Amino acid sequence: MENNPYVFKSLVNIYEEYLNLIIHRVKGYKVLVLDDETKSIISLIFSHSYILEKEIFLTLNFNDKNIFEDIYNNNNDKKENFDFMNYKIKNLKHLKVIFLLRPTYTNILRLMSELKKPLFSEYYIFFTNTINDIYIEKLAKADEFDVIKNIIEYYIDTYVLHDYLFHLNIDYTSFLYKNDHKFIDKEKKKKELNYFKQYNNNNNINSNNNYSSDGRYEKLTIEEFNKLEGNNNMIYDNNNNNNLVMVAMKS
Repeated sequence: MENNPYVFKSLVNIYEEYLNLIIHRVKGYKVLVLDDETKSIISLIFSHSYILEKEIFLTLNFNDKNIFEDIYNNNNDKKENFDFMNYKIKNLKHLKVIFLLRPTYTNILRLMSELKKPLFSEYYIFFTNTINDIYIEKLAKADEFDVIKNIIEYYIDTYVLHDYLFHLNIDYTSFLYKNDHKFIDKEKKKKELNYFKQYNNNNNINSNNNYSSDGRYEKLTIEEFNKLEGNNNMIYDNNNNNNLVMVAMKS
């Protein structure tokens, strides 16, 4: 019996596959570093005990200022007072590390700071969505000790709730109902576009987008998404029958 070409892949299976690929790309025992968002994303798919079974020696939070340097605090006195966790980290230079992070400006700054005084032997950096080329250049310049071994993008930027249901985790979305460009939050819109792009890439589908004539925000969002997909189609093979139809309507 032939598979139905119009059925989307299970998001849970996609994320399980990608996360296993990330973990198994780095052989031997390693440390896994997550930010606040990727920690939540992974916890919806894998249990902590499951991760530890995959030769993950330790999981750390990149936002923990007791472990990683606070890029917004120039007070260096704090570095002299290590707690047990800090002491433990300072003795893990023989281990490899996987960073699984959202490609945000703050995370890039933190990585640049970390690379100046690397805590681990080898760095394998995975971003959950597309990263700007400028950011890659900045990381390359900051890698003075040549510890970065890989920088890879995996499209796992949404909060998977079910096989075909995901959450964007965007707060304060009242601007969606405004018909004035002054109320449009550019950062949230960019995040929203990246989420939709990720979904298309994961399912290798084309986009067929429509919008209501009176919705300025919906129109801008879909037009910009079409631009992204135009560039994306030059890279990915979209020779299939699947289409994502985005219909934005206002009541």
